[in-house]
Order: sequence, then C-alpha cells, then structure tokens
Amino acid sequence: MLDFNTRPICNKDPSSAPIFRGKPFVFCWRCLGAFVGLAFILIINYIHAVGFAELSLLSLGFIPATIDYFLNKAKIKKPNNKVRFFTGILLGISIGGMEQLLINAVNHWFN
Repeated sequence: MLDFNTRPICNKDPSSAPIFRGKPFVFCWRCLGAFVGLAFILIINYIHAVGFAELSLLSLGFIPATIDYFLNKAKIKKPNNKVRFFTGILLGISIGGMEQLLINAVNHWFN
C-alpha cells in the first residue's frame, strides 16, 4: 500500500484520493482535477487564443478550491470528493490562465 506520509504533495489523506486497482491513486481528487483543468485550458488556448480579459477572469478559479480546502481543514464542512474534483478543475484552469497571462506579458515585453 502507498505510504501517504511520504507523499510530497496533496493532503496525505487516502480517503480523498481515487482508488486505482484497489489502491489510492498518487494524487488526490483536487490535484487530479487541477491536471484536467490545466490540460483543458491549454488545449482551448491552443485551438483559440484566449484574450487578456478572459484569462484575467479565469485566473480567479483558485478561489473556490482555496475556500473548499480551508472549510475542510477547519472541519466547518464535510469533505466531498466530487466538490474536490470540480474545484480542482477550476484551479487547473486558473493556473493555466495565469500561465498564459505571464507568457503573453513576457512576449509583449521582449517583442
């Protein structure tokens, strides 16, 4: 079984990870959602360049994941893996949006 105490990322809670072949997956549902969201925004931006305003708005996607994380940590709200996955997708879209904003800014400054 995977030792979650030595896992370098995620919340180290096997109950928040998808089960793959009878064992907890390396990433929790939120991190898995973040990878899905990041891939989604990078593909969308490759197909159709997303403008500055849209990227700025997308960059706010980290807020739901942050709120959900702290509500779970403070035991104010019962953890829910579906919510973790959905807020993870928003987080990944946000990370991708911020990445594209940074790339666009650097390209603008040096071109």
